[in-house]
This record gives sequence, structure tokens and C-alpha cells, in this order.
Amino acid sequence: MKEKEPLKIDKDMIEELCEFSMLMPPEADDELVRDIEGLLNILSPLDSVSTAEAITECEEDTVMREDIALPYCEAESFLSSAPEHTDGYIRVPRTVE
Repeated sequence: MKEKEPLKIDKDMIEELCEFSMLMPPEADDELVRDIEGLLNILSPLDSVSTAEAITECEEDTVMREDIALPYCEAESFLSSAPEHTDGYIRVPRTVE
């Protein structure tokens, strides 16, 4: 098997990846470039792993259950155990500004 060349990453590629994934780009310094390049090269042997057979085996062994609606607890009973609730909704602390 022919060994692949190590993947080369540069600062522009990191900034493009951050823009594409809608992430706030960190300052793309040389250390970050080396770290990401190292991680991708560690994971690169996974490219040669075939998953076709694994997926087929899973699909053959999957047993589908019948979709049956079961009774659910009453809303009032459910809400009574919540620390805070208003108009039928559970109140939770704000997590996103």
C-alpha cells in the first residue's frame, strides 16, 4: 500500500474552514496550524477503512418494532414536578444571549 503524503494545512485554509462552518476563527498562528495538521494526519489512516460491509450487516440485523402510541402522563402531573412553569411550559434559565 502506497503511503499518503502528510496533509498540509495553512492559515488561509483554517480561516476558510471557520467561515464555512460559521465558527468564530481563532487567531490562526503557526502553532494552531501545526496542531490541526497533526490531528488530521493522525486520523488520515481512517480514509482507507471500508465501511460498506459494516453498514450492510447492520441493516440486515435491524429489527423494526411496531410504532404504537402509548399513554403519556398528564400535563399537570408533569408540570407539577418542574421547578418553574408558566402557561403549560417549563421555564428554564436562559442559556444563550
